[in-house]
Formats: sequence, C-alpha cells, structure tokens
Amino acid sequence: MQQIAELFDDGRSLWEMVFGDPDAPDLFMEDVATEGNFKQRDLSRYKYLHLATHAFAGDSATSRSGIVFHQQDRTDEDNILYAAEIYTLNLQTELLVLSACATGSGKV
Repeated sequence: MQQIAELFDDGRSLWEMVFGDPDAPDLFMEDVATEGNFKQRDLSRYKYLHLATHAFAGDSATSRSGIVFHQQDRTDEDNILYAAEIYTLNLQTELLVLSACATGSGKV
C-alpha cells in the first residue's frame, strides 16, 4: 500500500506537470491537514483540489463513507469528512483528485 508521504510526492509532481511550477500554493501536511482547516478555507476559490489521505466507503450507505483527515485531540470536528458533509461545501472545482484507499469501492 502506498504511504501518505509518497502521495505527497505524487501530488507535487502532478502540480508541476500541469502548471510547470513545483510550488503548490496551499499545501496542508500532517498536523495542519485537519478537517477543520479544510472546511474553514474558502473552497470556492480553488479550481483544482488534490487530497492525498485515507478514506473509507460504506457498503450500502454513502453516509458511512468518508475522507479521514489528521487526528487532533482538542477539536469540535471528528476529523472525518463524511459524504453528507461534502454536499454542504461550497466547491467550485473543475477537478478534484482523491488519492486514498477505498476510493474505488462502493456502489455508483
């Protein structure tokens, strides 16, 4: 299984390949990559999002599917962005890449 650090390198390589610039503008790694930090951003200003994280898919209920962010002890968030929460985000992205385990499972 690919480690998260390798996914970080993949994301930076993708950014450089598409935009010709190795410096990603907003990069959240490790303890900064929390659900709260993600949801507090003005996500409508991003045309492209690349999330390299852990994820899981519920067998029959999409409400049990989610993206796992860095775990924090003191927070109001559970650090899991569930499918239902994604629908409430103001996303204006042209492309969202999710590099995570279990992204190809579940029913469409």
